[in-house]
Amino acid sequence: MAGQGPLRVGADEAPTTNQYVLDLVRRALDEFDDVPLEATVRRTIRIANLLGETYTALRLGFELRATGGHPPANGEATRRLMGDPSDWNVPGGVADKAVNEYIAERLNSEGLIVSHSLAEIEFWQNEGFGSDDLPAKAYGEDLGRRTKMLEIVTRARHRSFSNLCGWERQLSFAVTHERALDSVSRRVDALLNEHAPDVLSQFNAAFRRLREAVSRSNEGAANEELSQAVTSCRRILKAVVDIVHPADPNKPRSEQGHALTDEQYRNRLMEFLKGNINSASFRSALSKSGETLFDRFGSVDTLTSKGVHANVAMEEAEFCALHTYILAGEILLLHQNKGQA
Repeated sequence: MAGQGPLRVGADEAPTTNQYVLDLVRRALDEFDDVPLEATVRRTIRIANLLGETYTALRLGFELRATGGHPPANGEATRRLMGDPSDWNVPGGVADKAVNEYIAERLNSEGLIVSHSLAEIEFWQNEGFGSDDLPAKAYGEDLGRRTKMLEIVTRARHRSFSNLCGWERQLSFAVTHERALDSVSRRVDALLNEHAPDVLSQFNAAFRRLREAVSRSNEGAANEELSQAVTSCRRILKAVVDIVHPADPNKPRSEQGHALTDEQYRNRLMEFLKGNINSASFRSALSKSGETLFDRFGSVDTLTSKGVHANVAMEEAEFCALHTYILAGEILLLHQNKGQA
């Protein structure tokens, strides 16, 4: 396992990267005024699907549906845009809300639904609805239809543009954040591989248990996996402390009287930090980080033993594992710098 970084939760699923989706968003924005609106809406729906934005995908999907066809087949095609197709007929659900908004915006002055797709509307806009020499009443009706069609097209254009702009801002931050985390991850992986390859294997085991917990539908089983993952994190932290400040039978206690035995690795960690960080503020910050991690260990134990909803315990366990990973890297970096001094 040496040389292999820790497995992240869901790492075997080959998720679409934020950078890839951001590239799609920027291309759609760059070409927004150069391609037909229908093409932009299709692009927006695709991006919404990748981001899990079911409501947006459905709402814009209705704008593309042509008139006529086979209703069951039309419905099946639209349901494919849903993250959870079982929500299709749920009153007040995401599909229900999207349909209601579509109907409300498509009602004309006569109370009828304008069901033409954007492609059909743009075709009729290009062909023209009528003639300027129509009688006054017919001309007024024709102008009303044109105005309604223009409203539909304008709303679809604005909805697509505003969503794309929002996603560009969101994903730009996410990509920057990912790069920073990736840089830290590479450094930590290198430190673990050099100084504690066995610990690297233990990290893989901890993240694997977290991934298994995600896939468990039974809360009791999921909580058992989470408890095992936290146990792995405790063992990992102890293994790292054993490397940087092993128990010394000739010095069972610190000058302040704290036990420094093999079991008391928490005290040994604090003793290591006290002797290897000159900056009082940095030493205090890292010590608090260690204390917080020990508190997290206890927090996950409490959540799982009380049968708290698995999702809550899962979130805390994930932060616990990541906190252990980062703190292990910081400790080993201090140890490495001490050896190079």
